Amino acid sequence: MIGPRRALLLAALLAIGSAAAADRRTLLLRAPTADHPQLLAQQAILDADPDGLFERDVAVVTALNPTGPQRFEAVLVGKDGREKLRRTEPLSLAALYALIDAMPMRKAEQQQRAQ
Repeated sequence: MIGPRRALLLAALLAIGSAAAADRRTLLLRAPTADHPQLLAQQAILDADPDGLFERDVAVVTALNPTGPQRFEAVLVGKDGREKLRRTEPLSLAALYALIDAMPMRKAEQQQRAQ
């Protein structure tokens, strides 16, 4: 049996499709309701730079769970399917991009695009 954290990650990956998941990093935003203040703040931060997210192959998935914990959570899943970050506060674009840009797979992507 898998725990609730892994079940939520699995649900997010299934939601965007397994083929797409291998080609993208997934930022899973979880909140009890669509009008949760931290979820709205995170969405506004992400909406400020759709090109940066696209360049880094980030798919944003929102999961609402009104019966679960009454808190916001942001989970970054790498292209390898592993959890890279879990936060209970909105994540700045600078912090998100710094983490992604430091990943070996991202560095390889940048080198490949430069050629």
